[in-house]
Amino acid sequence: MFTLQAERAIFGSFFNPDLIVSPGMKKFFMAKNSGSLPNLKGLSLNLGSIKKKLPFDPKREYDAVVIGGGTGGLSFVQEARELGLSVVMFNHVNPTPKLGYKWGLGGTCVNVGCVPKKLFHNAGLIKESIHMAHDYGWDVELKDDKIKWETLRTNVQNHIKGINFSYVSKMKEIGVDYIEAKASINESQNVVFDFDDTQYELKAKNIIIATGGRPRYLPNIEGADFKFEDECITSDDLFALDKSPGKTLVVGGGYIALECAGFLKELGNDVIMINRSSFLRVFDQTIAGKILENMVGGNLKAFGKTTITNITKEDEDQYLVDLLIDGEPKKAKVNSILLAIGRDPNTHVVENSGVKINPRSFKVEGRVEEPERTCVDQIYALGDILEGVPELMPVAQKSGTLLAHRIYHRNKGELTEKEILKKYSMDYSNIATTVFSNVEYSYVGLNEEEAIEKYGEDNIEIYHREVTPLEASIYSENSRTAYMKLIVERNETEKVIGIHYLGPSAGEVINGFGLAMKLGITKKDIDNTIGIHPTVGEDFFNLTVTKRSGKDYIKTDCCS
Repeated sequence: MFTLQAERAIFGSFFNPDLIVSPGMKKFFMAKNSGSLPNLKGLSLNLGSIKKKLPFDPKREYDAVVIGGGTGGLSFVQEARELGLSVVMFNHVNPTPKLGYKWGLGGTCVNVGCVPKKLFHNAGLIKESIHMAHDYGWDVELKDDKIKWETLRTNVQNHIKGINFSYVSKMKEIGVDYIEAKASINESQNVVFDFDDTQYELKAKNIIIATGGRPRYLPNIEGADFKFEDECITSDDLFALDKSPGKTLVVGGGYIALECAGFLKELGNDVIMINRSSFLRVFDQTIAGKILENMVGGNLKAFGKTTITNITKEDEDQYLVDLLIDGEPKKAKVNSILLAIGRDPNTHVVENSGVKINPRSFKVEGRVEEPERTCVDQIYALGDILEGVPELMPVAQKSGTLLAHRIYHRNKGELTEKEILKKYSMDYSNIATTVFSNVEYSYVGLNEEEAIEKYGEDNIEIYHREVTPLEASIYSENSRTAYMKLIVERNETEKVIGIHYLGPSAGEVINGFGLAMKLGITKKDIDNTIGIHPTVGEDFFNLTVTKRSGKDYIKTDCCS
């Protein structure tokens, strides 16, 4: 039975009709929302006997079949179509265990990652600006220290649904055969998929796996009734919750855990953050410590060396959690439990294909000369499922574009393999990234610990400085500063091997340094550059104090 709930079926429950580009559809939704349409309640159409039509010819042999509709897959298909390759794309999202939430075309970044994360993070920054407003002469105050969660959630979801809709439209516009179906690769190295209770097998000259990953769940506690998958949420659920998660236990110590804990705190929730070891342990440890200093306090507590020994569900939104904090038993009552303990790659699609899977990470292993190409010549992998590459959206985006060119030129046969790899291979070195913690952190290159391990402590020099951003200097309650660190080889050339920045708009500050690192920037290059005043970033061009010297690195003046 098919009820006339078109906007839910097509766009999801949060869709904003203003985002619809079709005038006819827009008029329909506006009329429906205003109540001027006749009451169609109870009207239904029996479509059970109508068989769905497959949107492409399964007997066609495509230049490329793409499994996965995230950044890597989308980048590949768009570039492949520009080059004239025939492409079909499969996309499928398993619902989340607790809430049954699923999403449209665009992958993790658009739907449950970078995009909603930064918007929720920005909501916290806006709150901080409102607190600063009084010292800037504005008569502004918050009526409630907690955000209107439903408003934020709805507006963010509207934006996401608009992106989903534009992607689907784009696929049709550029001639990509797109289908929402679960696909995998069989022993014959063909693509198999189910559609309308019928299984199909599709041949292709090339197959691209870009299925990404999903959040990992803790193993259930032996003898306990509590089931983590049934009761806990993850970042896949968080941005679509109908209401605020309330007091939240965030489990995990990586950047996703800290980002979520940070904006939940700023949005007015009590937060307890726990991890079995330290926090941000793969990042620069000096800066990791400063991030925690900025986060902890008020309504956020953080405990390392902590494990969960038992959880009791006391009510629908009430959990009693037994913790072991550095060997000492403690209890905590929370409304939600958010797991952010890592992600597992969706490599089940290649289990029967002959593709080599790393036994530890369960990711696809590529080749030394071409990491995206598997041991099966015509099967490639992109993005987070690929062993040894950063799990970052721009990485998947760039590698997808370059892969399309390699496949195109292999089909064309005018360039040698050596020429193709030289011109269109992905460079995975010196990739900048940002942690959207309360005070943002961005970096490119090696952190201090990595530099010491690679070069030796006596063979590196670290320049650093701490400053108070001018914008915060007249805020009477400000306690935050910015910190920057430049790591160089300790020799005559002083080649830069790591640049780190903790402060406002960190990603915007470090973006340009990513290019500079690719070009082999030196300390002299930086010293010879004139910064823009007054900004925090200008202090990179005036770094004189080394960590080795032990001198005071905190800047107190302004224009000297």
